[in-house]
Amino acid sequence: MSAAGLKITGRKETKRRLLLIGIDWVYCQEKQEERRELPRIITGVDPKSIP
Repeated sequence: MSAAGLKITGRKETKRRLLLIGIDWVYCQEKQEERRELPRIITGVDPKSIP
């Protein structure tokens, strides 16, 4: 998501939509991190060693 793109579109609803997509994306990333943590908690295996 680029600042230039925001300036070109410029509409409030577009900015809001991009912001929500950004928040969504961050939330999904956090969920994936949690999922990666689970195997280590359950099995004691470091998820980074799993390809």
